[in-house]
Amino acid sequence: MFELETLDLSYNEFIGLSEDSANTLCELTNLKTLNFSHNLFNEPAMPTKQDCFNELKTFDLSHNSIQYLTPEFMKEVDDVNELNGKLKNVFLHENPFHCDCGLQGTWQWLKETKAPVNKDQLLCSSSYQSLNNGKRVIDLELGDLVCQKAVVQSNIQSSVQVEIALVLTIMLLVLVVSMIAFAFVHRDKFGLVARRWQNNNPGREVLVPYTILLPSEKGKDITI
Repeated sequence: MFELETLDLSYNEFIGLSEDSANTLCELTNLKTLNFSHNLFNEPAMPTKQDCFNELKTFDLSHNSIQYLTPEFMKEVDDVNELNGKLKNVFLHENPFHCDCGLQGTWQWLKETKAPVNKDQLLCSSSYQSLNNGKRVIDLELGDLVCQKAVVQSNIQSSVQVEIALVLTIMLLVLVVSMIAFAFVHRDKFGLVARRWQNNNPGREVLVPYTILLPSEKGKDITI
């Protein structure tokens, strides 16, 4: 087993690989090709031991169920690529990458990693913005990777702002109407105050804050 160069575990319906199982693969010190394609992996796995896969050239995780790459997996791929210097292919195509905010870390890694990942073949299988479906992940902008929650939150904030503006407008209208009603109810008092002021200040006109004529209680018209 220590001389094994190719380990083909494709078409086994594997859903996951534990850390212990992944680390067991490190005992295959001459392993050059590791094929996990056509399984059901939701999260890819790599050994966490530092001295591992020193001879690995091809790592195939294509045709699985991977929507996002975990930070641990991305770091381990970078470590293997940096330490062994022989890695030639990391196949991740034909996975249903979900291009929303959860893919931001994967997108950033694809932009920066020096590992030989087949970036040009990784496509968006689904996304909150359906227009991104079928596009290459690396062709997207960071702003394209949004989630429904973020969009809904933005809509909620806009709705709250509209509601606040509406409430303030209604309060202003109520205040204006209340002031007009108050002035109307107390029109006689305002008129009396105005006449007294005019008597105390002869020769000066008084501008009473009314613009229509209403009958007073004594049958005389007063300007309001």
